[in-house]
Amino acid sequence: KLSDRESEILSLMVKGKNTQEISDILGLHKSSIATYRSRVFQKIGVSSNFDLYKWALKEGLIFP
Repeated sequence: KLSDRESEILSLMVKGKNTQEISDILGLHKSSIATYRSRVFQKIGVSSNFDLYKWALKEGLIFP
């Protein structure tokens, strides 16, 4: 299961935001975002942004 912060970062990632943009939005350091991103990838079982978007489509988080 994802923490609230991980869910928030996942939401921004599937909206196409990059690490710097997420950092600016949430007021966190880029290295913190990178750590959260890595945890999210591990927890949902993906290894790339492409896999993340495929997963988000399958889960109904985004639409084609």
